[in-house]
Amino acid sequence: MAEITSHAARRSVAPNEPQAHNKARSERPADYPERFHVPDHLVKWRSPYPEYAPPRYEAPSTLEKSPDPTRFSDVARVLASYEPGCIRIDGATGEPLNPRGRTGISGRGGLYLWGPNHAADLLLTRFNTTTQSLEALLIQRKSGQWAIPGGMIDPGESASRAAMRELKEEAGISATTSVKTRELYRGYVDDPRNTDNAWMETVVFHEHLGDADPLLKTTPTAGSDARAAQWIPLSRDLIEGLYASHSAFVKIGLEELLVTPGTNAQTRAMVGDLLELSPRT
Repeated sequence: MAEITSHAARRSVAPNEPQAHNKARSERPADYPERFHVPDHLVKWRSPYPEYAPPRYEAPSTLEKSPDPTRFSDVARVLASYEPGCIRIDGATGEPLNPRGRTGISGRGGLYLWGPNHAADLLLTRFNTTTQSLEALLIQRKSGQWAIPGGMIDPGESASRAAMRELKEEAGISATTSVKTRELYRGYVDDPRNTDNAWMETVVFHEHLGDADPLLKTTPTAGSDARAAQWIPLSRDLIEGLYASHSAFVKIGLEELLVTPGTNAQTRAMVGDLLELSPRT
């Protein structure tokens, strides 16, 4: 397999060894075909799998609206990935290969770009003094799953600006980044839309709102792609059921709260319980 150079950006919080994706092998949008079965030990491209014959799929919306041509060989842009190293190219098809391995579907699926498709997400958390609970601002996607607000980055748009724009579009809240806004993660997303040749990557930001933050007085209102938008008390079950990689993003955000100066004792205790850790003092 050939390789082409990618422009990899830094991660604020890097995982240890990149893990094999699960949702990109086991879940799919309603219009996708059934995924070809990919056992855990055959996910990596370096593992021989001569029987592998994934269905090829590109959604009508992809073919109609994508800025990329149908054939990857005609793509003129440089593939820019947040993942470290180089983007591997399939020697047989000349198409980019998912950095986490096989997904059971080839083509672009419902994603508009070959290779990395970049998004930005914003995790907002708060300690609700009335209910004495630790909450996150979440939106409910059309699939019914809860997620943190976020969406695709427009051409020429920064990740931080995209995250704030999506917060306004999906939850009806206008905000800007502040000194308290931290970058949590930059890299691959285990997304149900991913295919062998197109995948999601994101930059995730987090801000924990203080007791006097004006955003606390703003009522979320669902918009664009959201069925609902609201502050929801965090629980282990809720976190585990979040869309795509959002469960991992929330856990990273909670871990950050444990080491952030000024986090109150009640929040630390709740975070420790959610992560099944002993709270730090």
